[in-house]
Amino acid sequence: MTRRNFLRRTTPPLEPDAGIPAAVAAALVLVPLATAVLAWWLVGAGGGLCVLLVAALPIAHWVRGRSLVFLARTSPALGSKRGVLVLSDSPVWRPYIEREWLPRLSAHLAVINWSERAAWEETVPVRLWRHFCGHAKGGSGFHREFNPAVILLRGLRAPLVYRFYLGFRRAQRGDPEGLARLEEHLFRELGLAPPSAARPRGTP
Repeated sequence: MTRRNFLRRTTPPLEPDAGIPAAVAAALVLVPLATAVLAWWLVGAGGGLCVLLVAALPIAHWVRGRSLVFLARTSPALGSKRGVLVLSDSPVWRPYIEREWLPRLSAHLAVINWSERAAWEETVPVRLWRHFCGHAKGGSGFHREFNPAVILLRGLRAPLVYRFYLGFRRAQRGDPEGLARLEEHLFRELGLAPPSAARPRGTP
């Protein structure tokens, strides 16, 4: 088995994160509420209140995300932009993104540079990134996949979040196919043809 096939078989496919399904979101609300009612009945008001407070944390996170999406779609801050692209100055991906993405995506996406985060203000794009890709202090994200990333808004639904970190790393190791699939999905959602430039082996 070649190294390229080994990498493909031993790593999960790269796909956009579509958020929590509606059924799961409903369960996150109904199950904790039912548990709180049961705890209230079994051990009294104190137990029920404790369960309810703990259960409120993921619910509050979900509500905050939807509030940010609503703000992004109704605020003039993004204008006609359909989402946010966050990149950094890493030589692994910045040259490719500047060459293949920015000339075509900058009209559709607000662009922020994670390497310049010390100068960031609390704009709508930054707040979207902090909630859906990073965390409150701008650090680790999910499995370090906080950049490069694209947050693609879809009305008031959960946005599609494209995490490209692993794709570029795999391409650097000689397996560019996962990056190409994720990239094609993003460009297709934006109504654009994906970049046609061939990637040499081992480079994005």
